[in-house]
Amino acid sequence: MTGYIPDYTKYSFHELLDAYNHIDKEKYPDRVKLLENEIAERKRNPEKYSQNIQRDFSSQIPIKYNTFLRRFGAGIIDGFVFMPLWGLDSLISEFITSKFILISS
Repeated sequence: MTGYIPDYTKYSFHELLDAYNHIDKEKYPDRVKLLENEIAERKRNPEKYSQNIQRDFSSQIPIKYNTFLRRFGAGIIDGFVFMPLWGLDSLISEFITSKFILISS
């Protein structure tokens, strides 16, 4: 083994699998062996690494509607800003005044 050798003990299980799937197995057979050993160790003793595995999964769960309100608000504002360009301002004002006239009479 020559050159830089990654410390696979600090990798999450997901990162280990990713490294194993993308490593050049012919160019780095020593690293492949280290990866295989670390993956096997984690599978043999899952309770030892369960906190790391749980933390890794929880950090990668996306918040599904994290930006919904911001995008919705921006859409409403854009609607009001661009309404005169689309000619909808006159339609809406006519609709409001016609409803107001019907209600008041």
